Amino acid sequence: MTRVLCILLLLTGVAGAQKKTPSPKQAKAANKTAFEKALAKLKVKQIKLAAVPADPEESIADEHFVGNVVMDRSGHHDPTFVVDDQKGVFRVVKKMTTIGRVKENVCNAGPSTALRVKRTRFDVPKGHIFKGDVEVSFDGWVIDEQNTCR
Repeated sequence: MTRVLCILLLLTGVAGAQKKTPSPKQAKAANKTAFEKALAKLKVKQIKLAAVPADPEESIADEHFVGNVVMDRSGHHDPTFVVDDQKGVFRVVKKMTTIGRVKENVCNAGPSTALRVKRTRFDVPKGHIFKGDVEVSFDGWVIDEQNTCR
């Protein structure tokens, strides 16, 4: 009898401890907030760099970063840059640890547009030096899009 009572208490405790899955909108907001908190812990400031098309032979240097910008149905996906106290500029690499999955119903009707990749040079402000990448780890929700168009 005591064992049954203990098992029931454990099961109700586990059931009560489970969190309700957020809506897709809430999950996106939670991901953005978690990323911003992780970025704030690094004690760096986000910076917007001027972008111009890059030549094929250009490579990364102290005064600029050369990389690919992906353009899809949602628009441009420019990389995020941060600057530290010593005027070092870093490109942010997001490393998300999955805490759950959220399903979102979407309808991407209309002509399909392929992903486009554009080689771009991001110029570092005068007096600053590009120092490479910094990895930012945070916990976030994976959003699975389900196409509801028929």
